[in-house]
Amino acid sequence: MERQARWTDRYVVGWHDSDFRGKVHPASVCRFLMETAGNHAGHLQFGYQEAVQRKEIWVIVQLIVKLNTWPAYTDEILIETWPMGAEGFYAFREFRILDAGRKEAGAASSRWMVINAETRKPQPMEIIRHSMHLII
Repeated sequence: MERQARWTDRYVVGWHDSDFRGKVHPASVCRFLMETAGNHAGHLQFGYQEAVQRKEIWVIVQLIVKLNTWPAYTDEILIETWPMGAEGFYAFREFRILDAGRKEAGAASSRWMVINAETRKPQPMEIIRHSMHLII
């Protein structure tokens, strides 16, 4: 299977994803982003399973989310993501949040680290080296 440099997942805002106004809860947006990032990293063969085999853990260090519009209960949203490379102990990933009509509802940027599962010490970004050609 050919690896995709960009990845998109579809979500429907459920009642459990909504606040008292019926708008998507910020925690749900973050969960959608993390799930999509994990799906794409797995597809690129540097996700959870690959990290566990290396006795490593992915840790999100920073997540900046900006919403232009707040999706509501039953709305369909698309989360598009792509890695933006790595520098030192950090890997970077970007996101677009789209409504069902593919109009941009928001965006997000994230910074990640890999730590050793036993020592909890930061690890170099060796886990993504084999997919670097897709990141640049």
